[in-house]
Amino acid sequence: MNFTKSFFSILFLICILPHCNAQINFISSKLTQKIFSTSSQYNVFVNDITLCPPLTPRISPPANVHDLRPDDIKMIMALGDSITAGFLANAICDENNTTMKLHEYRGVSYAMGGDIGAVSIANFFKHYSPELKGASLGYHLVEVCYGVICPPKQYKPEKDQMNAAQSGSLAKNLDYQVEYLLRQFEKEPEEIKNSWKFLNVFIGSNDICLQCLKIIQKHETTFEDYVYDALEKIRTNIPNVIVNIVGNFNVSQIYKVTRGQTKYCKKLGVLPNFECECAFLESPEGDKKRQNMDDLSQKYNAAINRIVQNYADHPSDTFAVVYQPFDLDLMSFPIDALSCADCFHPR
Repeated sequence: MNFTKSFFSILFLICILPHCNAQINFISSKLTQKIFSTSSQYNVFVNDITLCPPLTPRISPPANVHDLRPDDIKMIMALGDSITAGFLANAICDENNTTMKLHEYRGVSYAMGGDIGAVSIANFFKHYSPELKGASLGYHLVEVCYGVICPPKQYKPEKDQMNAAQSGSLAKNLDYQVEYLLRQFEKEPEEIKNSWKFLNVFIGSNDICLQCLKIIQKHETTFEDYVYDALEKIRTNIPNVIVNIVGNFNVSQIYKVTRGQTKYCKKLGVLPNFECECAFLESPEGDKKRQNMDDLSQKYNAAINRIVQNYADHPSDTFAVVYQPFDLDLMSFPIDALSCADCFHPR
């Protein structure tokens, strides 16, 4: 199973898209309850989005952001880190482990992949909204924005499109990503500027991976401020947006998943340990650090929930934020769900 191309996207299909049911709106103030309380006779579960029937055409445009369906979305955007950027997602490793390249395979990103056949949120939307704009395409050399290491002018708009995710990004780097989106947005015609847009946000894993380093500010309120500030800049500069924030999972699980997997996890030098040093510390000190990582993950999710609740408490007709929990058990996946290039990133 290709992890990047399937798990995240199918999670979205189950929890966000309307189960191929034209009677259920895309978003509402009680999204989860509305979807899961629906009678099973309306739910059609498939393994290919093309098998979902088209929605019944609208009689009138959506009344507001709480009345959206997938076919109302005309642009997709994303903020995030290497997972959303598709880093190493399609890496090929030969027997000598010599053909690995530090590429981001953005065309198969779980959120933004626009390549033909990619199992992605973008392509799910495109099934219902064929003229969708913003999905990223193809692959290119990795783009890194890691704390203060954030080179200017490294985006490749022809392939990145509206996928602003950068490998290595911390929550503090969201502002850099938002600035890219705003620059690209200004180039769009008025029709697109005034249309409904979907923004996926998945950030925090790199912050969590650095929690054992004293030089890193890891308090959840700082994380909350960075995320909230990014959303506010979107809200005040890009009209008509529904935001989906994906919660953090326990990244520390990577330690147990990869232990003893020497045949598959040939690893690219010291890359995995560099990517998440705190997760790979040996016991017993490592066990304590990994528990601290998990605790911080839960604090970050609580911070995300506070942000979502704040927007719910101050409703708008043109901007809304929803939370997508991400309770992932990595141990339930085969080792080849991870990239052979580093045994850390999903594929």
